[in-house]
Amino acid sequence: LADKYGLEVPDKVPRPPELDRLGIKEEVRELRAQVVEKDMLLLEKTMAIRQLEKSAVETNRNVEHLKKKMAALMREKQQMIDAQSDKENALRLKNAELQLFKEMMTKQGKR
Repeated sequence: LADKYGLEVPDKVPRPPELDRLGIKEEVRELRAQVVEKDMLLLEKTMAIRQLEKSAVETNRNVEHLKKKMAALMREKQQMIDAQSDKENALRLKNAELQLFKEMMTKQGKR
């Protein structure tokens, strides 16, 4: 379009000097600095969140491992209780057999 009408288009459009006098240029710099600062804070918070997520995943893994370990220990405890009960029952049976044997011997001795 510029070639068609013979116009020159500058690479950079000059800013009116009153803008600089009004301090707009400085305000834009400050706003850009604030945006960069906010971006850095956002990045830090995002990284902290990711770290917390990783930590939560690790904690969940640990909890699952502990649940499995606890279940295994409970099974082992139950087996020990059952074995103890079996031993106690066997001991009662032996005592009953021994008592019966003693009674039989006593009866035979009285004859």
